[in-house]
Amino acid sequence: MADYWRVLPLDLIDRLDSRRFAKNRLRCLSGYGCAPSVDDSMLFFMNQSNPYTGRVVSYEEDDLDEEEDKLYLELYSRNSSQHPFFPGKPESVVPLAPIPRVDGNLGQFDATRNPQYYDARRPYLPFIKRAEMGTYSKKEPENAPAIDVWYVNTSSHIGQGVVQKDYWLALSARADVLSVEANLLEMSSNCASWPGFVDSKPAYPSESSWSLHSAKGPGSYMDFEECLAQLLPVQRWVKEFAAWVKMGKLLLSSPLRRTNTLGSTPLQPCDDSLIGLWINGLEEDKVEWFGRIGSVPLFIVHRIRGRLDNPTANSPYRKPSCIQYTTLNSNPLLIRWEGLFQASEARLISEFYDLGMARQENIPYDSYDRSPPQKSTIVNQTLATEILSSDHYTWIRPPAVKTAPSIGKWETFIEDSDADFQPCMRRVGKNSRTDSEDHDYKYFDRIYKRILFFPTKPIIPQGIAHNTGIFRIPCPELPFYTTNDFTWLTSPSKWIYESELPKNSDIGRVAPEPEIHRLPFLADKSPSVPSSELPSPSLNPTNFEQALTDSSDESTPYSRELTVEPMPVDVDSRVEINKPEVNRSEPTTDIDPEPISPNSHTEWLEKLQNPSTPPHAPTCLLRFYNISEVSQISLADFQVFTRDALQQVKSPKPIRLARIIRVEREGTIQYWAKAFDEIEAGWIIRAFANTITSDGVALTVGLLSRQEWLEAALVTKPEDSWTMEMVKPEDHVPSLRLRLNLPLVDRLFDDEDPTEEGEIQESEQVESSSSDPPAKKHKRTKTRGGKKKAMRKLNLGAIPSVDPQDLLNWNLESWLANVTAN
Repeated sequence: MADYWRVLPLDLIDRLDSRRFAKNRLRCLSGYGCAPSVDDSMLFFMNQSNPYTGRVVSYEEDDLDEEEDKLYLELYSRNSSQHPFFPGKPESVVPLAPIPRVDGNLGQFDATRNPQYYDARRPYLPFIKRAEMGTYSKKEPENAPAIDVWYVNTSSHIGQGVVQKDYWLALSARADVLSVEANLLEMSSNCASWPGFVDSKPAYPSESSWSLHSAKGPGSYMDFEECLAQLLPVQRWVKEFAAWVKMGKLLLSSPLRRTNTLGSTPLQPCDDSLIGLWINGLEEDKVEWFGRIGSVPLFIVHRIRGRLDNPTANSPYRKPSCIQYTTLNSNPLLIRWEGLFQASEARLISEFYDLGMARQENIPYDSYDRSPPQKSTIVNQTLATEILSSDHYTWIRPPAVKTAPSIGKWETFIEDSDADFQPCMRRVGKNSRTDSEDHDYKYFDRIYKRILFFPTKPIIPQGIAHNTGIFRIPCPELPFYTTNDFTWLTSPSKWIYESELPKNSDIGRVAPEPEIHRLPFLADKSPSVPSSELPSPSLNPTNFEQALTDSSDESTPYSRELTVEPMPVDVDSRVEINKPEVNRSEPTTDIDPEPISPNSHTEWLEKLQNPSTPPHAPTCLLRFYNISEVSQISLADFQVFTRDALQQVKSPKPIRLARIIRVEREGTIQYWAKAFDEIEAGWIIRAFANTITSDGVALTVGLLSRQEWLEAALVTKPEDSWTMEMVKPEDHVPSLRLRLNLPLVDRLFDDEDPTEEGEIQESEQVESSSSDPPAKKHKRTKTRGGKKKAMRKLNLGAIPSVDPQDLLNWNLESWLANVTAN
């Protein structure tokens, strides 16, 4: 087939050239410079670890929106080295230009010349072979330029010619082979896996009256313009037919499947001999099939909006021309066509606006929003797990303790937001300023030798049950960027340590299998229905971090921090703490209202003064329900009422509520309270169970989950909460609570490891005298423990680390019955 036709020698063409144009025509690239309509939506996040090839172009025309003077587009690819022309979004039906172009191309929306947006009516277009430079294989005669297959008549028909017969036979044979293959593909069910593919097989063009099955060729001599009108549609049809067959063969072996891994696995380099596809707005499964199975060049357009969104392309290609750096610029084949036209008497027209361009306002605005990246972009975060009990969370087994390699330097990463305002990790130089005010938490990746700064403490999964001070914790699943423009990704960290280097004795240490009670309990999916008198609390224990151990367990060698951190504060060195041991003080209030008197009937007094010790409550977090008009009781009234009632309780030590908050649930007012511990909570529940005041207000007591308490405590206004004073202020020293200015919620949390008995001794005595020089200002430090937190713990008690297992099934009547039985 390679010798079926020949290109005439140049000297013969010059002497007897009949390739002339009698009618005016448009230039080959007429209309290509118009501002395009852009759909830059992305329905998925694409892995960005592949090499970047792209450029930034700008458009400045009168037809742009009034709000913008220029249109900036970033055109790039992650699997191709091409710099293609971007045609824009076409109308559903692209009308033909009223005047043909010199080389017969259909303009910027000609799928045989430029990559296009995906067209569901012709899904095979990305497989068209590129031939815009005039180079082609003799096995693909459809790509031969029409000016090279013209046969000049040298005898009677001066000024006329015909298509070379050998070329026509080669083109006909090519079409016959494709037809046989297409007939086999149409019967395959795999080809039908792509919606609309089988029905999209291109039909023979009606614009041409030539028959490819004619052994005599196209027929008699004709003018060159008439030959182009007949030949070019046939060539375009064979190009599309070959692309359809190629796609069908790939579907035959690899049908379309719903696999979405573009965000986690990079693409392989493509076949740049194919024309490619602009993938904006296309589903991920189709894009992945084109890229992985078809090796199609995939191109992305991004409309730049504002300085923050302005990318720094990793190339110098930032020119306003949309044609520069493409194969259309200084194209030798286009130069030949227009040079040939200049020998004719017809006029060459430059200005033209392609009416096939879609109107920008018809593209939904929300399609401009780029999709957010997935958390795992290069390596899927897989953690070793082990099921120890069907009733508890799966244990996440940490790797053995390792030290950092001796070679290589440490790199610094900080948590940041990318151009789409999504959280990520960004590498910074050693001289870059790391704002400690915004990144308080420092961790280390000993494998990659990274120092990681986070603005908040990383959330620890429920299945972690080891000492996080020795073993690793999972790193937050965020993309790791190595450049400030968020264009280059690197492998993310998987496990991180709290310290840079381990102790020598800990190297190689393996985390032991934890005791089952160290793992959070899975709540029963079908709990029993509680009493109708007691509404069931709404629980979702997985939303908050669970501590591993109880603070009173001295034998526990490890613990875990809570997710809610106390506010770091500046401690004035002149503050004097006089008391060697902090005792729980009497609750005080600035408001001394008329208290609500408890009912003096004998039954309740006997209950209050019952000296027998009740069972421990499941939790120290209590809720006081209203049966009647409890909303008429103010917070101060309720505090004084509970204080006076608890003073009558005959317990071994005084019983008090550490904190009370006023909340509204379902249109009713409730009072939530925290007892010092579960022991005192048992006395309180028995004291207030089915209480009736002298004013006729009836109350009952229920339990709260840890999540409910934390959510309410974090948002409660100061006027709706009361907290017991921790330290009585001295006359000459301001209150320590006031000087520290601690939020109320922070006084209830102790998120450090359990303090061993005897570790907290006398409070430090700091001399303060007016004659002494002012204290020297020291660098602000953010301590995470010590005597202040131990003092809060001794005064107010600790928040329960986990919810009790029977919280959902707990019933007041059953509990009271158990108290009576005991």
